Amino acid sequence: MQFSPSQLRDDIEFASAVEGIVENCGQRALDVVLSSTDRQSELAIRRLGRTSRERQRFRIEGVAEGRLRSVAPQSGDPVPDTLGFYEVVSLIKKNLLDLERSSYDVRPTKDQLNRARNELERIVRSCNSILDQR
Repeated sequence: MQFSPSQLRDDIEFASAVEGIVENCGQRALDVVLSSTDRQSELAIRRLGRTSRERQRFRIEGVAEGRLRSVAPQSGDPVPDTLGFYEVVSLIKKNLLDLERSSYDVRPTKDQLNRARNELERIVRSCNSILDQR
């Protein structure tokens, strides 16, 4: 049996997402994400694994109680998006990918790039300030 490096990475990412969700939400989460009757997609599980503990709990409880169909995070979820720095990084990566996809015909101006750089520098300074306090 032969595995490709990309398949191994995907499997590791999926296993890590499940492990993190169960760690944050308890054993009930395992039943929700790996249910044979109400199967959740691997993509939805991976996406949930990259969110905050609070969002994970909201989605897992919602599916377990029948209020929600999918564990996949949705923009209308009533929980904050950026409770942890890892979510900020995840959002930045997603937005960069969206920009990259849409930038085939559109190029940012120098002023737009400078504003984006300044905003990223502000975020980094803020993160460093918080880390220095710990």
